[in-house]
Amino acid sequence: MKKKIIFAISTITFGIISSVIYDEIKAFPILTTLYDLTKKFLTLLNINMPLWFVFVCVFSFLFIRKLLLYIIIKKQPKYYNYKEDKFINWRWKWDYDINGRIVQLRAYCPKCNTRMQNIQYSLSQTFKCPKCNYTSLSNSQSLSSFDSEYEDTSTIAQLIMDKIEKEYLI
Repeated sequence: MKKKIIFAISTITFGIISSVIYDEIKAFPILTTLYDLTKKFLTLLNINMPLWFVFVCVFSFLFIRKLLLYIIIKKQPKYYNYKEDKFINWRWKWDYDINGRIVQLRAYCPKCNTRMQNIQYSLSQTFKCPKCNYTSLSNSQSLSSFDSEYEDTSTIAQLIMDKIEKEYLI
């Protein structure tokens, strides 16, 4: 996806630059709209402005931005501060996106409290501690093969949402 966006931006940039160069080379510009916009933009940059006006504009922009961020943060639900809990055997941490969905759900080792690596395979999921090598395996092919210490991310996300609904949205 990122490669497509970069390719689109570079194509547009190349098109604009090449048309400006072409217009500058020719005596009669064919792409006059782009040529005129470029000239108007360059003359706009040459306007004489007092320095105090620039400072007032920058200060006003920063003040309004800070005020809007404060209002947005103030309007966040109370549960946005709830970002850590212990479920079953492990401690979990997470964040919320701007729509209130749980993102970046992270498990911590029950033995040494280090963030565990979540390694996902096609039919199973493994949590491994990089510090003490504690490992918990799951195998979705049979329920009897579940590790008793195993916790999966979808179950934990459901438990988090359940707790939010019961304690914060009442």
